[in-house]
Amino acid sequence: MGKKAKSSSSKTKGTKNTRSIIDKERNLRNKGKKVLDPKIRRALQARKSRRQTIEQKRKEVEKLIEELKRLQNDFDDWELESHPEDPVAHKREEKKLREQIKQKNEAIDSLKGSISALEAEDAAVEEDLSEYEEMYTSDYDRIEDEDENENEDENENENENENENENENENENKNENENENENGTDQMTQELRDLKAKDKEQRVILAKCLEDLNDAGNILSKEEKAQLTKKKKDAKEELEAIAKKIKSLESPEALVSKDNETQQHDNVLIS
Repeated sequence: MGKKAKSSSSKTKGTKNTRSIIDKERNLRNKGKKVLDPKIRRALQARKSRRQTIEQKRKEVEKLIEELKRLQNDFDDWELESHPEDPVAHKREEKKLREQIKQKNEAIDSLKGSISALEAEDAAVEEDLSEYEEMYTSDYDRIEDEDENENEDENENENENENENENENENENKNENENENENGTDQMTQELRDLKAKDKEQRVILAKCLEDLNDAGNILSKEEKAQLTKKKKDAKEELEAIAKKIKSLESPEALVSKDNETQQHDNVLIS
């Protein structure tokens, strides 16, 4: 009795463990994370291999049954047609045919027993595995669609990265030239310095967003991905606004206007 209870408890525990894996997998998939638990993967692969073996053994049984039928027919014909002149040889031939028939029957029984064992093993895990497979299959098309969208987003992000890198290099060169002008003429105002610092800060934010979307896109929830996408968009808009301000401040007209303001201020001080 004790052993039976232990066996039942062990089976229940195994089922619970499998179901917890299924529940965990469902939870991960609902979050958009494409993970196939190794235990479930191995179980599904084992089931596939097991069913292929069952099918192969069934074909072997069918083949053996056909061979057995031929042997039985041969034996029946031999009994009807034989008129033994040599009783010893007759007995020897009969024994040989009966042994062949016996071997075929034993081979068939062995294969049938093996098939039954495999089918019992298959049935023991079928409930959990079929539930998992149904969940996995129902999600397959959705995951495939998400993959395509993510690939498009990744390509878009890669292009954006390339453009941002080009713009950043261009702005770095521009900044170097402007720094030279600043050292030579000291015409860069505090406002320009602040804008350039803000520009640099926004570029760091944008680069981080793009990196997160590229590297972690597959494991982010829809909400997290939406937040990052919005943050990326805001950073780009902010950069565009900063660029316009910098351009307007660095235009010749703005510099002349700034010189005029300074001259007027000096005139007021003198007067």
